[in-house]
Parts: sequence; structure tokens; C-alpha cells
Amino acid sequence: MPAVDRSYWLAVGIASYLGIASAQRRGFELTNLVLLVLGPLLLLLAWRWTRVTRVEDTTESAARRAARVTATACVCWLHARLGPAGTPFMELAATLAAGSAAVGCTYSLARIAPVGGLIAPVKGARSVDAAAFTALLWGVALAVVAKRLIAPESAPRLDPLTLDYAATAASIGSLLVIFAAAWRVRVLRQLELGVTDRAEAAVALSITALSVAVPLAAIRVAPPDRVLPAALFACALGCHWTVLARDAEAVSSAMRGTVAIMILGVPSVLAVGILTHQLPQYAAPIALAGASLSILAGLIARDVARPLGPERSRWLDGIAKASQNALVPEPTMALSASLLALKRMFRDPSATPELWRLEPAAVLSVDVAGYMHEAPAELPAGICELGLEEPERTLRHDTLKALEVHRPSVRPLLAWFEVHKAFCATVVEDEDGPVGFLLLPRGGRRQTLTIEEAHALRGLADRIGALFAINSTLARSRARESELVTRVGNLERDLSKASDVIAGQAERQREFAGTLARPARAHNYSAAAKLAFTELEQRARRAESTLLSAPVGVDVLAWAAAFHRSSPRANGPFICVDAPSLPVQSDGTPPPWHWAWGGTVFIRDIKCLATELQADLVDRLAREPAANTELAPPIVLGSINPPQVSAEVSASAGDPLFALFRRPPLALPALMERPEDLRSLVLDALARRGRGREPLGIERHALQLLMDHEWPGNERELYDVLERAAQIATGTLVDTDDLAAVGFRPAQAGSPAMPPNEGEPGGESVFPRLPSGPPRRRSRAPRARPRGS
Repeated sequence: MPAVDRSYWLAVGIASYLGIASAQRRGFELTNLVLLVLGPLLLLLAWRWTRVTRVEDTTESAARRAARVTATACVCWLHARLGPAGTPFMELAATLAAGSAAVGCTYSLARIAPVGGLIAPVKGARSVDAAAFTALLWGVALAVVAKRLIAPESAPRLDPLTLDYAATAASIGSLLVIFAAAWRVRVLRQLELGVTDRAEAAVALSITALSVAVPLAAIRVAPPDRVLPAALFACALGCHWTVLARDAEAVSSAMRGTVAIMILGVPSVLAVGILTHQLPQYAAPIALAGASLSILAGLIARDVARPLGPERSRWLDGIAKASQNALVPEPTMALSASLLALKRMFRDPSATPELWRLEPAAVLSVDVAGYMHEAPAELPAGICELGLEEPERTLRHDTLKALEVHRPSVRPLLAWFEVHKAFCATVVEDEDGPVGFLLLPRGGRRQTLTIEEAHALRGLADRIGALFAINSTLARSRARESELVTRVGNLERDLSKASDVIAGQAERQREFAGTLARPARAHNYSAAAKLAFTELEQRARRAESTLLSAPVGVDVLAWAAAFHRSSPRANGPFICVDAPSLPVQSDGTPPPWHWAWGGTVFIRDIKCLATELQADLVDRLAREPAANTELAPPIVLGSINPPQVSAEVSASAGDPLFALFRRPPLALPALMERPEDLRSLVLDALARRGRGREPLGIERHALQLLMDHEWPGNERELYDVLERAAQIATGTLVDTDDLAAVGFRPAQAGSPAMPPNEGEPGGESVFPRLPSGPPRRRSRAPRARPRGS
């Protein structure tokens, strides 16, 4: 919008015409000329001040036009009063100007722009009945004055005081109407932030104008028809300023200053006026004293205005102190200091301001000593959304109370406010949106929240928003730390349990492997067995895959278990694979050597393994040097190597499977190669097959027969004979009769093979002849000697 428009030139034309007419009647005096020059400038300032400068400015255009009308009327009234007194035209112009200012002021009060929010303006507050009544008052005064101008001869002769009384009465009535209109706006729109402050300022201005003008007119310091219209113009211009001011907070501050000046200045002005009028000879000293009193009033006006603020300015001071404390670098200390400053502005010790945090959900408060307390709490639903719709992001209890009937959705939130005895809640935001809100308790307060306090609370909330971001981050870090500590504690307990389970499993694996390896480890007295076992332990410590070549009847499983017990993987699983019974999995399940990590795999009868599985095993052994880690399982193969096929096994060295072993096969000794171990093997086998608690033994002659036998079936044949003999033994010793009863036929090295029917009744004895002598009695266990013998 341009600085001026057509209405400005119209106003300048009217004012200039009236000024020129007044100057002609006075003879172009200096005052008239000065006003002719200053008038357009004053109107230019008024037009520029009432223009729209911001897009978000919600002031109604009707209020702007009313303010321009009042400014034009003020300049016209000055021009009229600078003309000769008693001129009907000038009196008519002055009356019309005063009436226009009064009507424009009351109309502007009905058009105070709302600041938005949940509360809509009441229709009764926008009524223009006050403007109509004011127009009626001035219409009467204007009719009296116009009668003299239009029909001076036919009109009855009126006393000149009648004209003065008409203007005086209309001015006083207009000031009273302005007061009533402003008070009505204050009452009907008291929940609208900013509107109440503007209305209260208008009330203060009307009271000030009445309290100053009426006494001055009563003591006749100046003519009443001059003083009261002048007070009316001052009040009208002030009310327009309160309505059109962009910052309602400045209006509130100015209102307090106006009241303070009225309290201090009005008595001084009246006293000076009365004394000057009564004692004109002392006018100079009285004026000097009045000036001194004015200076003193200006010095103490701020202190006088402070108690006039909301809640005696305790809230403003407390919020300002809290905003200052929010600048402390450490976030927790800053929040504690801010909450403590807010707490101290309440007289009730139980009133506690609270900071509600959105994430992690908690409420922060301080005690009387200033110590921070944090408790988990969930934010009420909808409080942040409604708070963002309110001016200065402050949601008040009074607003929710007023909306209780028309908006049932706010009733749960209103109940929450009443339970917490809350007065208002200011939403705290950061760049990502709401992070919580600042809750202030009522604490016995009865006044509504002012725009100054709301603005101060928003400034405090903006500072707290930065602190909340850090505080929320620290709270989330502490929560994560606590959660991690709990998880670590649980994991440590689980780890301890798992370690115990693994240790138990490892011990069970060791015991299992030790049980299987006992036949190979417990009877190594012969040189052949010691050499074979030493070589086996060396290969086991290096965890290298090996091939065990064993005669028929040798317990290869025991030697493989001994390999596992001597390897670094003794705590791992020992998996025995029976090659003939291992099928090829059609569903893609890997063979056992793929999931036996950390242990040892023993494969019996490798030549009976399926072709596909042999190919997979060849691939596994080919990659063994690259995969030789602590978990890679070594492969132990058991191969039967009976004497009659030893040449065939030796020729199998060209087989791809056997060629992948880095060392030659380990040949396990036959039983005849370890005669020193035979006695311990026999005694151990019989001791394990005893009856009850008493182990079995063997007769010397029977043991000699066992030791002289060649044992082509090795340990398996030996254990079979001993098992059957132990089952039919009647005493505690196995004798030759028991061996003969189970069909044992000793065959010494180099002796001819026995015919199949030897040993049967009618044939020759299979036992060598014993020396002649008295018949031998069966050995029995010695009897216990009686005690004391």
C-alpha cells in the first residue's frame, strides 16, 4: 500500500479549507500559519501510522479508517478553535469535529482485532451501539449549533452558555460512553490475550481524561468548552493507539505508566492550576514548584507502576529471573535454577512449576531447596496440539473452561488441569516440533493471564527448548546406559550359565571320549603300544587328519577317542561316523564333518562310504591346510588291515582319498605284538565282569593258556572269550574248565591247525599235558580268618 491515498488528500483539503477560513477571520496570525503548515504533516504521520505494513497484521480496515477520521477531526478542531470565538461556522466545525472523534473512538473499540486462538470474539463485544449513542449525543449538540448558523433570525435567541453547555455535556457523555464501551470489551473478551490489555488501557485513558478535565473546568482554569473537548480528543487518539498498536505488550506497559502518571500527576496539575488561579501574583513560584513535582513524578513513576502490573509484577519478575537462569551452560543446573525461580514467585509453598518432557516421557520439578526431581509421566493427549493453536503457545485453564460446553473433546484435558491445579501450560518447541510443555500452577491467582506474561513465558519456553534438547539427549543416553547395563548384567548371567553349560558339555565330552579311549590308554606297557600311542599323541596335538590302519579285532574306536583326548579339541564333540550306514542326504544336509567344528570326526570303514560323500571328504581334506583353524575338525579314518590283505591296503596309497593325508597311515599293533599288555587286559576285562561287589580273577594255568594263544581276532576275540567264560564261571576265578566249556582252543605259533571236531567228546584234548602228580584242587578265594585267631 502506498504511503498516502486519495483519502489523505481529501482530509488535507478539508483541514486546509477550515484553516484558511479561520486565518482569514483572525488576520493570518502566526499560530494559524503554523497550524496550516503542520496540519498536513500531522495527517501524513497519521496515515503512515495506520497503513498495513505486515501481512500478518489482522487489524480491521474499519478501525484504521476511524483513526484517520479522528486525526482529521483533531486538526480541524484546532483550526476552528484558533478562529474568532463565537463564530457560528467555527462553532459548528468544532462541534462536528469533536463528535466525529468521539464516534470514531467508540467504533474503533468495537473493532479490536482478535489475536487468534481457541476463543472467538463474543458478538456483543463487537456491537456499535456505543457509537450510535455517542452520535446521538453529538447530534443534539450539533443541532443546537447549526440552528444559529442556518436560521439565526428565526431561531429563538439562545444564551451563549447554552452552546458551551451542549459541547461540554456531549464531551463528558462521550468520555463516559468510551469508558463503558472499553469496560464492556474488557469483560466480554477477557480470555483473549492482548484484547484485555488494550481494553484496560482505554479504560485508564478515559478515567484519566475525566479526572483531569472535569476538575480543571470546574475551577475554571480554562473554559469548559475548550478543556473537555481537548480531553476528549486526547482520549480518542489514545484509544486509537491502543487499538491499532502492533504490540499489545507495549500497550499494557503504557497503561501502567498512564495510571502511575494519573496517580502522581493529576493532583499536582490540579494543585498548580488552583493555586495559579487563586494567587496569580505567585504564578512563577507555583509553576516552578509544579515543574519540580512533575520531575519527581517522572522519577518515581516506574516504581509506582510496578505494583500495578499483574500480580504486582511478581510473575513478570519471576519469569524474567527464570529466563536469565536458563542461560547457565550446564543444562541440568539451568533447568533447576529456572524452575526454582518460577517456584519463588508463588506465595503458596505447595505450588510447584513443572516441566513435562515428551521423550523420554518424564516430569521435572524442584523442591524448596532447589534439588531436581524427575519422575516418569505420560503427557496428556492433545495438550501440545491445543497449545500450538493458542497465542504465544500458552494454553490456559480459563480457555478450556470456556470451551467446555462447545467442544466436548477438551473435557478430559480440563479435568487433567483441575487435578493438577494448573493455571497455564506453555508448549516447548525445538526445530523438530514440540518436546514438552511448562506447567504453571494456579497458586491462588485470580487474574487472567496478560499478554506480557504470555510473551515472557514463550521467551522462557524458547530458551528451555534448547535445554530440553540436551536434557532429552542426556536422559535418553542414561536410559540407554541403564538398559545396556541391565542387558550386560543379563548377558553376563546368561554367559555364566552358558559357560557352565559349555563346561559341563565339555566335561561330558571329555568323559565320554575318555570312556571310549580307556582300552587304548590303560594298557600300554609293551614297546609297540607305547610307540603307536606316542605317534598318535603327536598327530593329535597338531590336530592333523590321520589314517589309522588296524588289524581285524583291534578297537579302532578306542584309539580314535584317545586321539581326540590328546588333541586341543578335547572339549569339543567327538563324532563317530559309521560309513556303511551313512546315507547321502537328498535335501542338501551336509555330512557330519561339516558341522563338527571344535571337535574330532572319526569315520569307520572309509571304503564303504558313498561316492558322493567320498568326493565331499576329498574336497574337505584338500582344503584343510587353508582351513586349519582352531575350530576346523580333524578327520580320523579307521581302516581294517588284516594280514592277508595288507598288500592291497599298501597298494591303496594311490587312491585320491588316502593320497591327501600328509603323513602315512598309523599302523596299530596287533595283540600278539604287545604280549606285555595281555595280562593287564585279561585282568581288567574280568574285573569289570564280576558278580556283585567281588571282581573275577583268573587261574594261573588259564592265564598261561590265554597268553600262549595267537589271538588272530585280537582284542575282540579276547573279550569275547572272557565274556563267555565269566558268565559260566562258578567261583571267583576263571579256570581252564571254564575256558574249555566256552570252546576255547589255544593255538600256538607254528602249530598245525586243529581239525574242526577237535575238542569234542572222543577227540584229543586241546590243552597241553600237565606234569603228573596228585590231583589238583580248584583254587578258591581265601576265607576270612576269624577275629582273634
